[in-house]
Order: sequence, then structure tokens, then C-alpha cells
Amino acid sequence: MSADSIVVDIHIGRQEWLEIYYDGAGRNLRVRARDGRSVVFPARILHPWITHDGVKGTFMILFDRHGKFHSASKLA
Repeated sequence: MSADSIVVDIHIGRQEWLEIYYDGAGRNLRVRARDGRSVVFPARILHPWITHDGVKGTFMILFDRHGKFHSASKLA
């Protein structure tokens, strides 16, 4: 399997996260990767890193050769 990865910096406060994830305002996130690419992925992949304050950090997201989400990890 050939995979593509992106690195994104995400800073979503608690209220915004609740609106995105629970209220259905948008189950997908659209963010700009560090290399300038725009990417859309399901908000649920960040669930392991939710804190009381929301979701904050630098993440590496892997996609398969078809552009489907494969895995995510927190870098910082």
C-alpha cells in the first residue's frame, strides 16, 4: 500500500469542537497542511486527542493511495 502523509497544526477551541463534532455543524474538517495543500478529513480521527479545552497540536495524517484516511498520530 502506497500512502501519502500530511502534517497539520490544529487549534480548535472547546466550543468550536463541540459544534463540529457533536452538533453536526460539520463532521469533516478542512485544514491547510504545512506544505500548503488543503485537505478534508473526518473530525472523528482526532477523538483520541480531545481535551477539556478542545483539540490542539501538530498531527501527521496518513492517507492510502486512493486518498482515504488510514491513520493519524500526534507529533506535538
